[in-house]
Amino acid sequence: MTTAFAPNVASALPTLPSGWPIGSYDTYEQAQRAVDYLADNEFPVQDVTIVGLEPMLVERVDSRLTWGRVLRRGAVSLSIMLLYEWSTETLHATSSMAFGDLRCEPI
Repeated sequence: MTTAFAPNVASALPTLPSGWPIGSYDTYEQAQRAVDYLADNEFPVQDVTIVGLEPMLVERVDSRLTWGRVLRRGAVSLSIMLLYEWSTETLHATSSMAFGDLRCEPI
């Protein structure tokens, strides 16, 4: 899991990365694969930052993204969508009962 321009704890503004490069890659996908490889081999990826040039991109790795996290976030997103759908349908049904079907008919 990554966040682009993750804020520093002491400040709400993004900070430049610090530390030493551990690799250089031609594409973003290659850099992601390298971070995945490190995570698979128990490297502490929460200390890794991906820096891209042209355009400038700084992406800090928060933690390893597991299937459990993916499924949990998907379930939360689905729950929010279903709650929104249910609330809009309930609001529509309630307003229809209160005001009836308001239709303008030509005279």
